[in-house]
Amino acid sequence: MNPTKILDHMERLRLKGMHSTFTSMLNNQNQINHDDISTVLGNLLEAELAARDQRGQELLFKTSKLKQYVHPSKIDCSEIYGLSKLKWQHLCEGGYLDNKTNLVITGKVGVGKTYVALSLGYQSCATKHKTLFYNMNKLIEEIRNAKLQGIYLKLLNQLTKVSLLILDDIGLIPLEEDILIALYDIMEARNGTTSTIFTSAIPFDKWYDLFQENLNLGESFLDRLRGSAQFIVLNGESRRGKPKAQGKSGT
Repeated sequence: MNPTKILDHMERLRLKGMHSTFTSMLNNQNQINHDDISTVLGNLLEAELAARDQRGQELLFKTSKLKQYVHPSKIDCSEIYGLSKLKWQHLCEGGYLDNKTNLVITGKVGVGKTYVALSLGYQSCATKHKTLFYNMNKLIEEIRNAKLQGIYLKLLNQLTKVSLLILDDIGLIPLEEDILIALYDIMEARNGTTSTIFTSAIPFDKWYDLFQENLNLGESFLDRLRGSAQFIVLNGESRRGKPKAQGKSGT
């Protein structure tokens, strides 16, 4: 490996002592053969970088709270109407993440909304984006517990920082005002800086009904989402009961 590249690797790995020593060795023409030491060091550094990348990716998957690991190849667009192969390819390329665009995935129960969202979450982790998945029931529980414990701002900060937040099954249960306010806080903090995926069995044009306890807040929330999201409507037969990806393998 080129000595300059070795020094770059050492700098990336923050191996300051090795960087300094190897620089001195390069400057001392009487020391050991540069080609031999460069080969050994290059192999060691590449192995260390690969190991760190692997550990980092494993941590991204572990902390994502994805309830199932669904590799993008598991998505059969012929069974999920409303999602073409070309559209799926574009989504998997992650342009929506780069552009800080939100996704709203709607469709009847069982058509594959959560499955698609989980697969996008998988791809997000695989491409080194910090990702977090929440079923809305679980998020509601965490929000209320956080407020009781006085750590709501800490939770909001965590939800704000991830590159991709997936909120699954919005509207499954009625949204009370405290949760509406929390959703608005989350949207306000994330809008334009990160991406959020929403899934719901309720058509988007009916979401206004979810905000009956605070219509003004709902109008503002939906206005922000409407202007920053791609909308995907899935159709077809229910996938319930069909074979799914096994366990949490595939990382």
